[in-house]
Amino acid sequence: MKDNYFKYRPVWMNAFLARSPDKVVTENPIRARNAFNRDLGTIVHSNFFKRLSHKTQVFSLPYNDHVHTRLTHSVEAAQVGRHIARYFCSTVFKKLFTSDHETYHKLSAELEELTSAVCLAHDIGHSAFGHTGKVVIEEYCKDKNEAHIFDDNKQVVRILLNPIWFEKIQVSGPFVAAILKKKITETNCYDSERSELNVIMKKLELLDLRHPASIFMEAADDIAYLSGDVLDAIAIYSGKQSLENLSQFETLSQLMCVDHEGKELQESLKLSFDAALSEPSCDNIQEFSDKFLRVALNHVFRAIDHFSNTFFAEADHSLANLPLYLNNFIQSNAHTYKHKETNEEQTDPNLVYLKLADSSAGNSLFALKGQLYRNSIFPEQFIREQDNLARVVLTGILDKLYPLTRESDLSSSPVFKELPEEIRGYFLAAKDQGTLFPAILDVVSGMTDRYAISFWKETVGLTALDRIGIRLPNIKTEKKSA
Repeated sequence: MKDNYFKYRPVWMNAFLARSPDKVVTENPIRARNAFNRDLGTIVHSNFFKRLSHKTQVFSLPYNDHVHTRLTHSVEAAQVGRHIARYFCSTVFKKLFTSDHETYHKLSAELEELTSAVCLAHDIGHSAFGHTGKVVIEEYCKDKNEAHIFDDNKQVVRILLNPIWFEKIQVSGPFVAAILKKKITETNCYDSERSELNVIMKKLELLDLRHPASIFMEAADDIAYLSGDVLDAIAIYSGKQSLENLSQFETLSQLMCVDHEGKELQESLKLSFDAALSEPSCDNIQEFSDKFLRVALNHVFRAIDHFSNTFFAEADHSLANLPLYLNNFIQSNAHTYKHKETNEEQTDPNLVYLKLADSSAGNSLFALKGQLYRNSIFPEQFIREQDNLARVVLTGILDKLYPLTRESDLSSSPVFKELPEEIRGYFLAAKDQGTLFPAILDVVSGMTDRYAISFWKETVGLTALDRIGIRLPNIKTEKKSA
């Protein structure tokens, strides 16, 4: 590897192994394989990523498999995230390296690759049954008065850094930093990974900052799921009462865009949405999806333009200081709203919802987000049945496994003997370290929808579902495999 190839790479993109910070990631610039291309390949070929194809995004898979899964959502987020990163590089990096095209292209390729990789991986910590699954596991932790409270983003960090996990993923330090959705000073990881994460963030000089790729990933995530969930709602609720609620989205006609193309989209976006509702054909749905994505991206690109102007107005607009200025810019322009329960003001520092002087798209997109789930998705009977199923299945599994935390000898437990060999080994290692409860959550949250139902049917039975009258899909028992 030639030293001058990476001489302009900023500290926050230094490629070392997250699990072994003293070791540099093996790269091969001759074959155009940088550290973050390696990260992307590692994630794509991992079992954690593969299982996303059988995990609910919003609409439960056992009922309908013609909707977005965690995997298809993640792939769409990766495409959007790469697009955002590419625009950022063309707007900011290009100005920094006006006479050095080779450095510009290489650094741009790295940031695009890193953003795409973390977008693919951002949901690998999510449990089965979508948001409800997360809430069920979180509530179970609190009910048992456990110090370890489940959180999907913290779970991703645990997957990437946990030393005794039976499937170890080797990624770079910047990848771990970019997967975080919160600053290091906030609750962005479990205590069990805190010291390892501190080492990584210090080496990247990001101890109190979010990585730029993390900011791009969060924006891509919101754009992808807003678009995907609207499309799924149109497909699932065709002919149902909920479509009337969807049709009342006045926000769609209020979205303000930022350029000539965007203004044309503003005039036709609502028409395309109405056409997709009245006749949900593939063509109509695709046309609306394309226009919605372009409107959201127009706002993000405008925010990047604003940042670029601010950044280059500073005396020291070096690449090393870019994360600091980007974090400050987003925080100072963050969308402010009142929490629905506490009524306290909170901010959402997300590129998609920034308050810009010449655009109200951020506020409109945030309002659309609230309307979509509050008025048109969560009230539907279909979703309530799905939520009940998630609660019964996951609570039943947790009730079956939790007593293991009170066992002095795991090998004598009948439940333990029924588990797959690799999970038994993982539980024994966790027992020795006094972390069996978090290990149980690792396994339960890693289950897919279908495997969770299969496991529940074998270990708990059908009487609970019979009592509450939920239709359980007729799924054949599968061989146990986490």
